[in-house]
Amino acid sequence: MKSRLAVVILAVLVLAQIAGCGASGRGRFGTVHGHVVQTGGDLPGAPTTVAATVTVTVGERMIARRYVDATGFRFELAPGRYRLTAIYNGLTCVPEDVTVAAGQDVLIDLSCQIK
Repeated sequence: MKSRLAVVILAVLVLAQIAGCGASGRGRFGTVHGHVVQTGGDLPGAPTTVAATVTVTVGERMIARRYVDATGFRFELAPGRYRLTAIYNGLTCVPEDVTVAAGQDVLIDLSCQIK
């Protein structure tokens, strides 16, 4: 009987720990999101959202790479400093440096122009 009670208590403690880690785990990362926008071109002054490939790097090391469309990009990243770069054929895109803190939500648009 005591061993069964011990197993139940242990199971409750493990489940409580898992639930607690899930809630606090969200605060261990930050989010970077935004769009890739084309400036200039057909409508000067009016940016247009474009599809592109966005890479996230730390120094020379690529952390993430994602093809994005008009809905934009979203990366969950550990706290730190990152460089976001958009790649789109026919456009010159400006890399952006961003610092992410735990629990922070950073909005950044990557700007591209016709070559």
